[in-house]
Amino acid sequence: MPGKRMIKASMAVGLCAVAAFGATRLLANVSSAAVCTTTGSGAIQDTNPICYTEPGTYVTTIYEIGLCRIEPSAPTATVAMDIASSCVATFQSASGTEVSVRKGVASSLSGGTITAPPIGAYTHGYVILSPVFKISGSFTFESTRRPENDLSSSAGSLCWTTTGETFLYPPTLQMPISCGANAPATPGVVTSKINSFSDSVADYDFERLDADGRHKAYLVTSDLKLGSTVTSGSFGSGSGTVTRMVGLAPLPANITASTKSMDLSFAISKGATFVPGTTQGGQKTIFGIFSGPPTLSLSVQ
Repeated sequence: MPGKRMIKASMAVGLCAVAAFGATRLLANVSSAAVCTTTGSGAIQDTNPICYTEPGTYVTTIYEIGLCRIEPSAPTATVAMDIASSCVATFQSASGTEVSVRKGVASSLSGGTITAPPIGAYTHGYVILSPVFKISGSFTFESTRRPENDLSSSAGSLCWTTTGETFLYPPTLQMPISCGANAPATPGVVTSKINSFSDSVADYDFERLDADGRHKAYLVTSDLKLGSTVTSGSFGSGSGTVTRMVGLAPLPANITASTKSMDLSFAISKGATFVPGTTQGGQKTIFGIFSGPPTLSLSVQ
């Protein structure tokens, strides 16, 4: 029906940009990371550097998703990100909606307000979400590995997440990962607290160049100003406390009077980041498996 535009109530959520979580060696190379190459049987090949793979589960909390007519200005410690005048929200949840995505299983978005965007051309998509992510899964490798920071532990071609949590700044010395011949039926959940985009200093913005353009992420306060008080092992204090992450990515869309629906899809094919360790005494190791950047795609009909 001309003039009627809706967003499907069961739309899947998407994450525009999230910097992968890890230590300095990860952040230094994540901009060029690609999907992990695998053997014919699906094992992650030994030749992979830092690369993306798909976790078993991926959990995040979404506060807002929307479209932008122009790229909003970046936030500073004193000036909020210019979302209000540059963008329109298509989903809002004041208290946040936790979304759990399982490998191969669709996930719907509920608990918030869904609004159709006005007619017009849009250039970017954005998402406001919690800076805390949870992933779990088991991963098969071409050769046996053991955790780099626990060389006395068992080795195997299977490695899996174990229950634990860590801030990025500073990173934990004992990463929540185990390896062996048999993975548990339910791997532990790794809780990644992104209080910085560096493991050595407070760093509040991140940028990654993909084929479709620049994907950006910001660690911000509740009023969308850049964080300013983060310290080692905390999200900060006072007015500069980091409570949200904003992801921004190129997402061209043209909404017209004949547009009937818009689907936002959430893909986690890059939802986990594999970071290889060094070789110790001839034994390959794994530094860790961390949260990676899910992708937002848009379909308009």
